[in-house]
Amino acid sequence: SCSWTGRLNIVEIIILPKAIYGFNAIPYQTANDIHYRIRKPFVKCVWNQKEPE
Repeated sequence: SCSWTGRLNIVEIIILPKAIYGFNAIPYQTANDIHYRIRKPFVKCVWNQKEPE
């Protein structure tokens, strides 16, 4: 049977990289992207369908 340190090494070497890859593969939006999507309709309304210069 494995010791506790051996079990921790197994987790670190085999399971942890797969979990990290899985979380990195999930697409997410940055705060700036969310802010832009919320702001864009209001800017178009205020600036009469034109982007500010």
